[in-house]
Amino acid sequence: MLDPHVLRIDAARETERICQVIREQVLGTLRRLRERVLALMMPEQSSSDESLVLGGLLADVLGMTTQVEHIAPALAALGCCAKQESAIRTAVPAYGEGHRCKLVSTSILEGERLPAWCDNAPPLPRSIVER
Repeated sequence: MLDPHVLRIDAARETERICQVIREQVLGTLRRLRERVLALMMPEQSSSDESLVLGGLLADVLGMTTQVEHIAPALAALGCCAKQESAIRTAVPAYGEGHRCKLVSTSILEGERLPAWCDNAPPLPRSIVER
């Protein structure tokens, strides 16, 4: 029968043990497998060109082969774009043809994250802006 004391652990020691196992696997075992890894980059219409460049640089550093598969046509065929536009119209009713909107981040290297960006879209209603 298990005793409640079996759950008592030395958290610092266990943390170090887990970190050491991860280091050994990532820097040892898995590092030898990089030639068997394919870095699949799947940009869509809202993806920035910078993402592909940075992904490619990282894959190069890690010694991985890359392949780019553009998924915008598949997302459109699945209705994802229409659903996104419908969701945006719940916040910005005038949003429509010719407008673009996405969540964007400044460069990964610059820090700030996830401001909303809309191109040619009408202004947000005051009730949404003030939330």
